[in-house]
Amino acid sequence: MTPNHKDEIEKLSTAMKEAKSKRAYERYQAIYLHLQGYTKGEIA
Repeated sequence: MTPNHKDEIEKLSTAMKEAKSKRAYERYQAIYLHLQGYTKGEIA
């Protein structure tokens, strides 16, 4: 995880909390997990 990713992760965390639909939440969560280092297979 790079320092750049830290800022992005914080923004995604906020977006996930503010998501108004389940679909938006799941999309943010997939990106969040990817930035955390999970593989595509683990996320799916």
